[in-house]
Amino acid sequence: MKFYVRYILLFAYIVTAGLLLTVTGCNEESEHLHEAESSQIVDEHGHEEEEGGHEGEDEIHLSPQAVKEAGIVVETLELRTLSSTLELPGTVMPHPKGEGFVGSLVEGRVKEIFVDIGDRVFEGEALCVIESPTVGEAEAAYITSLAESKFVKGDLERHKILVSEGIGSQQELLELQAQLSSSSSAVFATERTLRAYGFNNEDFKMLESDQHTGGRVTLRSPTAGNVISRDARIGMQVTPESDLFHIVNMKKLRVHVDIPEQRCCDLSKGIEVTIIPQNGHHDELKGKIERLGNSIEHATRTLAAFVTVYNPSGKLRPGAFVTVRFSAANGEVQALAVPSEAVCKDKHGDNVVFVEEEPGEFILKEVDTGVSADGWTQIVSGVSAGERVVTKGAFAIKSEADKSMFGDGHGH
Repeated sequence: MKFYVRYILLFAYIVTAGLLLTVTGCNEESEHLHEAESSQIVDEHGHEEEEGGHEGEDEIHLSPQAVKEAGIVVETLELRTLSSTLELPGTVMPHPKGEGFVGSLVEGRVKEIFVDIGDRVFEGEALCVIESPTVGEAEAAYITSLAESKFVKGDLERHKILVSEGIGSQQELLELQAQLSSSSSAVFATERTLRAYGFNNEDFKMLESDQHTGGRVTLRSPTAGNVISRDARIGMQVTPESDLFHIVNMKKLRVHVDIPEQRCCDLSKGIEVTIIPQNGHHDELKGKIERLGNSIEHATRTLAAFVTVYNPSGKLRPGAFVTVRFSAANGEVQALAVPSEAVCKDKHGDNVVFVEEEPGEFILKEVDTGVSADGWTQIVSGVSAGERVVTKGAFAIKSEADKSMFGDGHGH
């Protein structure tokens, strides 16, 4: 009996202890949950404050006196009539039909040089003389084949007379005709070789008159133009892989410009454009789109266009930067627009404008821009008609915004 009583008391003790542990665990879990919820509330509040602070970074507050001193002007954004023009940077380059590289087709040494950088040359004008054993061998082959051809031709003419008189052999006549054909082919082949090296008609006349195989070849300009570069030096060893002169016709040049993908449909081959030099000479030149690329460049999303421009004064030079002004086919457009000076760049390089929320309170807004014409820039998106946009003094506000990024607060 005592054994059963002890057993019942032990069981009751165990149950009671389990209930106490369960209640304690629930209380601790409740406390942890309460702490987590409190922590979450604090975090959310802190995040909200952080977000509020982020928004505040784009807000600039200026006093009425600061607005006046900075010359800030605010106007209501509205539709304007803009000429559908587009100004893009371009690079001047030689026109393919007015450019030539000159080099030797044989190994040799530079014996004489007749021109220097900047000189104006005509097509066919002598640039330098190359002395080469290979040329000497080709000259000797030409003279030999020419002499043999003349001899066979003379022999053939005499044999024709004999055949007509019934003395000569018909078989010999045929053999001489074959020899003449062979020797003529040899003359033609050696002549082609020398012409490939750079010989012209005058060179052949001299070679045939004095029979002198000096092994010299004169390199001549393939086009009229100016000497842009000259790598030839007296005594310099040259090979077929090296270019000695670069000749460019400065009167007719080409401008390479990249057209944004969204404006490609506005342009076509033959459209007249205006070229504005950036070299201090502000004389505008007219040109025409001669060629358009067939594919959009993947990285820049642009289409290559090539403009032919005539340069009678010679003020444009290959490699120079210019501004290319396009007038699109659709004439004028109605668009939201601001003065071009109102558009700034943020720290990421994006276009932004300043919008007045309240007097003296300005907010930064990113915008997408379109065409630019006559000092105005189209606003495609980012702000709406009726908003108050800073049209003058945007740079002053941007400077204040930049200072506030590194200071303790906003300007007042």
